[in-house]
Amino acid sequence: MVVEKNVVEGDRIVPGQAVYRIADLSLVWIEAEVYEKDLSQVGLGQHAEVTFEAYPGRLYDAVVTYMHPTVSIQSRTARVRLEVPNPREELKPGMYAQLAFHALPAPPTLVVPRSAVVTTGQRTLVFVSEGPALLPREVVPGRSVGQLVEILQGVEEGERVVSSAAFLIDAESNLGTMTGAVPEGEAMDMATSGADSAGAVDHSAHNR
Repeated sequence: MVVEKNVVEGDRIVPGQAVYRIADLSLVWIEAEVYEKDLSQVGLGQHAEVTFEAYPGRLYDAVVTYMHPTVSIQSRTARVRLEVPNPREELKPGMYAQLAFHALPAPPTLVVPRSAVVTTGQRTLVFVSEGPALLPREVVPGRSVGQLVEILQGVEEGERVVSSAAFLIDAESNLGTMTGAVPEGEAMDMATSGADSAGAVDHSAHNR
């Protein structure tokens, strides 16, 4: 297909002049921008579902063929190239596309509800049920997807955490001096008085 024409009838052509630019559009490239925090979830050979505004409701399959080695300082994104078969040549250069990557296989990980995590700016905490009390536990969070947050350190499988930890705290500044246990009965009363539902949940059910 001719994608660029630099002459018209009657023009004088000189040696080295680019007259036409021809491209094979049976296979097109997509240059996608992936946020830095999501780069670990994208790899060569990975498939993605692609949609175009010109063809609503139609899905195309694309494959990652190249990942640029740098990240933009301004946007904190990296460019990823994907290839899409285009046998009918309906996809045109310059079109905008939206992509949904198929997640790469990952080992099982512990997750807790997003509402169970309290961030103070210096520490990230969850409240763990230990006997008759709820104890603040410092954790290391990982990725977040939807309403779930991955926990890398600080909580073990089978432990119970409060699903709405924010309701256990009168003010965020209290976390700086909170070192002891909170009586579970008192904490649960405080939680239920401020929301429709709050309580301790076994996050091992959220393994993925």
